[in-house]
Amino acid sequence: MSATSDDANLDELVALLAAAHDENAALRREVVRLRRQRDEALAAGNAARLDLMTFFGLVAHQLKHPLLPLHLSLVTLMRALERGLPIPPDTLPRTVRQTRRLGRLIDALLVDLPRVEDGSLHVAIASFDLRDPVRAATDEMRTMIASRTFVLDEPACEVPVRGDVERIEQIVASMLDNALKYSPPGTTIEVRVVVDGGGEAMVTVKDQGIGIPARELGQVFTKFYRGSNAPSYLYRGLGVGLYLAQSLAGLCHGRLSLDSVEGEGTICRLHLPIDR
Repeated sequence: MSATSDDANLDELVALLAAAHDENAALRREVVRLRRQRDEALAAGNAARLDLMTFFGLVAHQLKHPLLPLHLSLVTLMRALERGLPIPPDTLPRTVRQTRRLGRLIDALLVDLPRVEDGSLHVAIASFDLRDPVRAATDEMRTMIASRTFVLDEPACEVPVRGDVERIEQIVASMLDNALKYSPPGTTIEVRVVVDGGGEAMVTVKDQGIGIPARELGQVFTKFYRGSNAPSYLYRGLGVGLYLAQSLAGLCHGRLSLDSVEGEGTICRLHLPIDR
């Protein structure tokens, strides 16, 4: 065999070894990438399971809260019937209100929230007087929480807007519920319907509660937000009320905004375009 042939074979062997080395290096990189991808998928799966467990734990806690007064009302009714005693006049209306409140809570958490998340929630847009859903939400809250003072200020004339009237009432109820949750007993909650000069109507709900830390104001409409100054043993809630309300407002071509001073209170506003 000639020296030239030997050199050619050696060059070919070197090339094959180099190609094999490059292929092994590529395989090692692919193995590292796949391992990283697997670890990320496992971490994401664990985080998703933890989020799901946390969510359902919070839902269970939230649903138990209105169940207690409902249970007490039913027990009062049952004992009165067993003993042949007259039923206290407020028992049945109170039970109906508590049942309605529980139904709304279930709808919000287990129906509306998932549909907002996947984009399948739709609203029925129509013209209506904004004062109507605001009155309805405020009156119902007055009836349910007789120990609190609600002051409603509204224009004497109609405030025409377009949107889903039932969803607007749901948004206002959520704003009121948030004000109730974070303000102490004995304080007044102010509700106003106003029309500005820019073709916009507003519903404002003002409380005298614990307020929100300034550094957290940008988070108030995010899912599961709870103020860091709100101890969970005093202030119950999932942190989805305003998130869902903001999503519903957007579907009605409106929006929510909020101003707050920690230790002084919060003003939440629903903005809707005037229907010309």
